[in-house]
This record gives sequence, structure tokens and C-alpha cells, in this order.
Amino acid sequence: MKNNLQIISSLLSLQRGYVDDEYSLDLLHEAQTRVKSIALVHEKLYRSEELSQINMQHYVDSLTRDLLATYNQQGVDLNLDLEEIKINIETAIPLGLIINELVSNSLKYAFKVKGEGKIDLSLKKYEGGYQLKVKDNGAGLPPTLDLDNPKTLGLQLVQSLVGQLDGQMEVNNGEGAEFKIQFNKLIYDSR
Repeated sequence: MKNNLQIISSLLSLQRGYVDDEYSLDLLHEAQTRVKSIALVHEKLYRSEELSQINMQHYVDSLTRDLLATYNQQGVDLNLDLEEIKINIETAIPLGLIINELVSNSLKYAFKVKGEGKIDLSLKKYEGGYQLKVKDNGAGLPPTLDLDNPKTLGLQLVQSLVGQLDGQMEVNNGEGAEFKIQFNKLIYDSR
């Protein structure tokens, strides 16, 4: 699976070489980061001692460092507050994609000056489940953004994935953007 995802990522990278317009380049780049975040889940799973659980501290650390490098945002102060949490792959993939989308959006849109700003990301146990918080100190969300019916693929994807996790999302838009997501570990019946 991991090798197949790496091939898809490479194909997307190659395809970017044949595209001239900025909008299409951005779309291919976003698709590539999504595929990489899924591939990273599989890589962490294969390297783990427990083949059914992923250490989210290591995964989120790797994912966010990759995103900082991908978006060339080494000057952004990324603060991670991650509890020692191990979850199954059915939960880790949608959670990883949510983190990918929210951190990518902060890196792309929040900071007026490239390489400046702060992103706080926490993942903790919360009321029998878990809570993910992603907050930046950037420009905030556009006032015209309809969070109940977002027009951007990234926010549509986040809403869909939160639903897949049977989660609840709260968005605060003041001094930057803040997303709080409460969810439970997905449990699948293998019968």
C-alpha cells in the first residue's frame, strides 16, 4: 500500500511538470500532500511494534515537519502539544488528512509575511475520546466564508472527515483561526 501511494505521489509530481497555470499546479500539489499524509500513516504503521496501532505523537510530528518543508515555511513557529496516543489505522487516516488540511491552510493563507507566524496543534484525550486543536495567529478566516457550506475542497474534506470520525467541530475566528474537533476512535466490526 505504501509503495502504491508513493507511486501516486510521484505521478502527481511528474504531472506538475506539464502544467503551466498556477491554479492547476496548486491543485496537483494539494492532492500530492494528501496522498503523502496517507502514505505516512502506512509507513508509521509498518515501523511500529504493534501493527494495529499508530503512535500519533510520532506521526503528527513527521507530518507537520513535512508540511513546513513542503510549503517552505521554516520560519513559522509550530508548537505541538501531543499526548502519547495510539490509534488504529481507520481513525489515523481521516485524522491525518484533517491535520494535513488545517495546517496546510494555515501555511498557505494565514500569514501575510511568508515564514512568520505561529501554529499551535494539540491532540489529547478528552471526555472519553480525543480532541484535536489547530490554531494559528494569522489573518483569520474570511468573513464571507460559510462554514456550513464551504466552497473550498479542503474545508469540505475536513467536514466530511469529521463526520466520518463521528466528531464535532467548533471553529473560532478571532485572533487567527482555531479549529477544535472532538472525536472517538473508530471501531470496525470485522465480521
